[in-house]
Amino acid sequence: MQDRYTGDIGDFGKYGLLRVLKDKTKLTLGVNWYLTDPTHVGDKNNDGSLITYLDTDRHSLRECDRKLFDMLNELKATNRWDVNGHNRHVQQIEGGSIIDAVYFNDELSYHDIPSSKRNDKIIHREAWLKRSHDLLKGRDVIFLDPDNGIEPKSISITSRKAPKYVFLDDLAIYKDQSLIIYQHSYRNKSVESLKKDVLFRLFKGPLRDRDIKDVRTLQYHRGTSRLYIIIPIKKHAGKIHKAIDYFMSTPWKDHFSLVK
Repeated sequence: MQDRYTGDIGDFGKYGLLRVLKDKTKLTLGVNWYLTDPTHVGDKNNDGSLITYLDTDRHSLRECDRKLFDMLNELKATNRWDVNGHNRHVQQIEGGSIIDAVYFNDELSYHDIPSSKRNDKIIHREAWLKRSHDLLKGRDVIFLDPDNGIEPKSISITSRKAPKYVFLDDLAIYKDQSLIIYQHSYRNKSVESLKKDVLFRLFKGPLRDRDIKDVRTLQYHRGTSRLYIIIPIKKHAGKIHKAIDYFMSTPWKDHFSLVK
């Protein structure tokens, strides 16, 4: 996650999903934004422009959650959000009544660590993860919101771009919590193939011994296509599955689909 994406059309779907899951399950929620600074991870694009939906609502998103839509419009006006990502910060979401959660918003960056100090980067990441776990360890469900999703095999954990990903080793700390993981879609791979690949790696690795029941994956179709991989532990599964079924019976069904 980057501050400049706050409140964009992709975030609207994210907030909406989390709001329904929180409301319908009554489970406690923790959020780790996996916050990055674009200048520290080598991003040179001008992403962050997708907030005009709040003006035009040409996709009828307000029908999905009028309260959420109006709260974001109020934040946009109050903080003078613009299409260049200016004046937008995740703390603006944390500070209101958008989602009842505990938030971890420390930036993850190797910016101040020399590129040759690989071990220092690993130690830095481990310390960052420990701070996150210490804050969120009492929550039932943890939402992880990296820029891109689960690490690809081509990215090293000490790479400049590594903070944009959840690495499989990051998940070792979440032993008794359900997980929701953001996953960016790729143009050269179908969402079905991407889901299969990600789940294979998760269950071959950090989740292989977990008491997990019936993973669900939702695709959001507004803005850039993205997936939400919802991994409930057994004692939460019934509540979470019912909440997803409810979610997909509402106007959100026109913007999300269940990936088979």
